[in-house]
Amino acid sequence: MDFSFTWYFQNRVLDKRPYITRGMCIRVVRNPLRVELQTDRKRVRFWAEVCANHPQCLPGSEIQAMRIEYFPDTDSLYIDLAERAGVDAQEVGDGIVIDLDADGHPVGIDIDQASKHLDLRTLDLRRFPLGAEKVAG
Repeated sequence: MDFSFTWYFQNRVLDKRPYITRGMCIRVVRNPLRVELQTDRKRVRFWAEVCANHPQCLPGSEIQAMRIEYFPDTDSLYIDLAERAGVDAQEVGDGIVIDLDADGHPVGIDIDQASKHLDLRTLDLRRFPLGAEKVAG
């Protein structure tokens, strides 16, 4: 597979981040840990693990499997993002709370009255890496 880079990426992104190389980008696109469609739905963000001494590495930013669990007795949905303990919470919408760790990083999302916010009959996963191991359990 051939890779090309846009003018913007070469001249705005790579120039501002000399620690990122084209080779690194190609490796991440070929084997990402996570893929995220940007809010404009035109751009895609690819995630990779970096070594602990990398300039953009957050302490304790381990990569783990995301877990989504629904609790029918309370009609709540919890999205577990990290195994770190939540020590604070911020309500970002009616019944939608982000749990934060001691450093202010998100560790989970709690959605109360989930059936009023979401269609719980389907889970539509898009642009996930082909190496996804477990989709139901």
